[in-house]
Amino acid sequence: MKPLTVAILCNYPTYRFTEELGLDRNAIRRVTTWNDSLIEAMSGIDGLRIHVITACAGINSPRTVNRDNLRVTYLDMPRWKNAFTLFQYTRYRAARLLEKIQPDLVHGIGTEHIWPYVATHSGLPCVVTIHGVMTSIVKKHPPRLLSKRRLFAFYEPRVVRRAGHLIAINPYIVESLGKYIHGQVHNIENPINNCYFKQASNPPDNTSVVFIGGIEPLKGLHILVEAAGILMQEYSLSFPLHIVGPTLDKEYETGVRKQLERYGLADKARFHGFIFPDQLAEIYGNAALLAVPSFEESFSMCSAEAMACGIPVVASRVGGIPNVVRDGESGTLVEPGDARALAEAIRRFLEDPQRRKTYGEQGRQIAEKRWRPTVIAAQTVDVYRQAASVQNRSTES
Repeated sequence: MKPLTVAILCNYPTYRFTEELGLDRNAIRRVTTWNDSLIEAMSGIDGLRIHVITACAGINSPRTVNRDNLRVTYLDMPRWKNAFTLFQYTRYRAARLLEKIQPDLVHGIGTEHIWPYVATHSGLPCVVTIHGVMTSIVKKHPPRLLSKRRLFAFYEPRVVRRAGHLIAINPYIVESLGKYIHGQVHNIENPINNCYFKQASNPPDNTSVVFIGGIEPLKGLHILVEAAGILMQEYSLSFPLHIVGPTLDKEYETGVRKQLERYGLADKARFHGFIFPDQLAEIYGNAALLAVPSFEESFSMCSAEAMACGIPVVASRVGGIPNVVRDGESGTLVEPGDARALAEAIRRFLEDPQRRKTYGEQGRQIAEKRWRPTVIAAQTVDVYRQAASVQNRSTES
């Protein structure tokens, strides 16, 4: 079989290549484990050559790193040029690189970034993966007028219309963007980093609750803090709260910290900021449960990660979460914004170690079947071959 050359345009981590890129590992603030896990698994498949095109803010010129049959080119990212050109500068540079690579097809991942837009305007056979639904995010929680989210929400329908093959990580993607879809839809979920499957949880000995996500209103951390306040005031029940994720809204974080102080819970909460996957796996493994009080999620990677680690999930019944967390089996779903329902769901798990164990084991079984990187990689490569086969037949005719 002829080798298939694929150019994947996406946000891709730099922490594996800090030496080659001349970066300080402690300064890295981007991991994107879903892309990392998928590409790592696909790079071991015979007959597939992968060239990743991504961007890196910490370099002054393009750098290419080679590993086995995987090649990654990091483009330097001058913010002012992208701001001035609405990211057309990055599109131009990536297009020039694609001319040199001459791939059989292009895969653009994540409409919360510029990459699928570049891919669908490359003139090459194209596969697009949708992660966050930007049009829905902007509608539900409008950002400032001049923001990347608004720009990418503007691009998103245009990208979806042009995609010949679209990978939907969740039925919620098709529900949200179905009116724009003209190409073939492939239902393939996100892969989970293998480090989460290796982590053994120990719920009976720990009562801590974990929150994972950017510190901003969209993720609903204030609802979780309110729920913790209810449990403290009405049941004298408190628990260590691990808050993991970068601060995206400083004013919002300040409000959350004041909220913790009002409830007398400031000493119970620890803000970890950004951490690497192996560190996060350890936090999951030593927790009683994960709380996901979000107002919008297309998939909820942290829910799948927690399930892989064997801990239950209490989450909002919103977006794609119900397709990840099975209510009454791997976790409990509550209405978004309902702090009291969230508090009651957390209390039931904290007061019943056997319930936590049962739900955790059931969640891990689901994760094993659905989100192993090798499984997702094989499904994705099958889409590549379909897309390339269509192009070959078109060329021959």
